[in-house]
Amino acid sequence: MKYAVALPIFASALCAQTLYVPAIDDHGQTALVGSDVLSDGQLGVSSLYLLDTGGAGMRTLTNVAATWVDLSSDGSRVAYTLNTSSPPGTEIHVVDTTSGADRKVAFYGAACEFPVEAARTPKPRAVGPFYTCVESVHFSPDASQVVYAIDDGQVYVVNADGSGTPRVLSRVAGLASSPTRVVSRNGLLVFTYGDVYVANLDGSGTQNLTNFPAGTSAGYATISEDGGTIAFGMAPVFTNEQTTNAQIYILHPGGAPQQLTTYPLYAADRFNPAGALLASLSADGSLAAYVDVTYIRRETLY
Repeated sequence: MKYAVALPIFASALCAQTLYVPAIDDHGQTALVGSDVLSDGQLGVSSLYLLDTGGAGMRTLTNVAATWVDLSSDGSRVAYTLNTSSPPGTEIHVVDTTSGADRKVAFYGAACEFPVEAARTPKPRAVGPFYTCVESVHFSPDASQVVYAIDDGQVYVVNADGSGTPRVLSRVAGLASSPTRVVSRNGLLVFTYGDVYVANLDGSGTQNLTNFPAGTSAGYATISEDGGTIAFGMAPVFTNEQTTNAQIYILHPGGAPQQLTTYPLYAADRFNPAGALLASLSADGSLAAYVDVTYIRRETLY
């Protein structure tokens, strides 16, 4: 289940681009948030903070300008990406939330230049004249592996303890942004490449779950913990600079996708055909939450 967590400690200095997408463990006890706002409400060094939702307080996990973050289901590990300028690229890190031990587990030695990346939605954080090419980072259910996606469509998996080297799962795929769930409890990864696919984390068992007509594209797919429900966005593929509204669909593997929404959602653009369509699913797939242009909505699926 996904929960909403209030962060009143930051309220006095809350401004654009100072708080970043939070993550929370499966029990709703620990939340993770990145911010440029210090605990006294002043702007300072970018940091990752852990918050106890029961009121026990907040502590700084590490002082880094993380781009994407994820929290393991049991709250024991944090994964994040860190942009570097010399050499340009992105580091993938894993932190033990108890000891604070921080380990770099992978490095992607490339960066994407302006102006193309500047037009993406949502915008990654910049390092000098570059934006990171790494688009998301996700834990496997047991937090033993980290999955991350590259802007050019490559998806990698690496051991969370730093052993071994990153392995390519796919060279033509897109993942939903962190910390949206993209791996089910039994290790099934959901991704998109025009259509919606699932595969095992070892790269085997790839299945195409949809067959959309030319001129449309699916994106931002998320999967329930039990693997029985997938939510994703779909919109026309763009041939010009015009924008449109994407819609959210629900899919139960083995069945046909069903359109969930009909009202305006976040506008898509030609760089992201499915828009910033970050739906969340409850663990059992019975509830979906998302944002339209006016409201935060929750839908009962069954």
